[in-house]
Amino acid sequence: MRLINYSNSMHTYKVKKKVNKIKTVQYILVILFLVLMSGFLFENISNSKISSLNKTKTRIATIDGNKIHYNIQGQGPFTVVLENDIAITSNEWNKVVKEGSKDFKFFTYDRAGYGKSEVTKGEISPEKQAKELHTILKKSGAKSPYIMVSHGYGSAITNEFLKLYKDEVGAVVLVNGYTKTMVDSKEFQKYSKNKVLGLKLQKSLSKLGVTRMVDKLNLLEYEKGFLYNLKDEEQTIYRNYRVSGELCNTYMGELKGLNNTSFLKEKELGNTPLMVITSKKREELEDQKSLLNISERSDINTLEEEDVFIPLERPDAVINGIKSVTKKLPKVNE
Repeated sequence: MRLINYSNSMHTYKVKKKVNKIKTVQYILVILFLVLMSGFLFENISNSKISSLNKTKTRIATIDGNKIHYNIQGQGPFTVVLENDIAITSNEWNKVVKEGSKDFKFFTYDRAGYGKSEVTKGEISPEKQAKELHTILKKSGAKSPYIMVSHGYGSAITNEFLKLYKDEVGAVVLVNGYTKTMVDSKEFQKYSKNKVLGLKLQKSLSKLGVTRMVDKLNLLEYEKGFLYNLKDEEQTIYRNYRVSGELCNTYMGELKGLNNTSFLKEKELGNTPLMVITSKKREELEDQKSLLNISERSDINTLEEEDVFIPLERPDAVINGIKSVTKKLPKVNE
């Protein structure tokens, strides 16, 4: 307080405090650290809690020291090998197995990096995955000839499997299979590039629980027709996998690995029965029809519905496709 010149009154003023910039930075860093640690703990606690819900009994095959989970269900003379689409677990075949297990013996599994299966070493490619699948089949005791049924990306693995072990395959069913024209297209290459960038970001954020929070707000993209055709508990478990960094790594690896895939050429399957099942329309339908050329005994089932998730929304089409190709094979004793 001080007297103002030529006045009887007094004037009050505030004393300016000096801001300690170093302490301010320290406070910010501490707050940031606490936020990051909270996110990290939230992610790990949530992951452990939800993972414990998955009590589905599976068999285990070990590859390079890592556990791969698989199942064999049903009965019949042929082993039907079900190959999943990209970024999706073997749950996509639940309805096919349930409705067809009286007639067929189904082999389902989660590829390395998906579901409960651990990530194997090295880069990911359809050829490597085909070799891993063959190893698992042999360790499981599943007998050939195998009926290979694959959906989407899984067809690229089946493609490589046929090149390596064609003599062990009795018939093939492709569900909206990938083609060379599709993979090489500018649209797919652009989609793949953008998807990889998004997955890199998701992988970083997943460690701090951010991706999980985004998923809770229903802002994470899922394959149309897949998630909400699962049971509630299966949805919860899959969503937990979907926000994990491990899935991001596998997803990115599979997208990149497609560029090194050489697709089957015309008549390369010889007289191996082939069924193409598709829900594609217009130009994409014509591309699906091109798959018929790889076998001398091929047929196609074009569904009226457009872009449905066939294994879960039209399991009857898959089962009928399997029945169609197996009828063309010699009888096998169980």
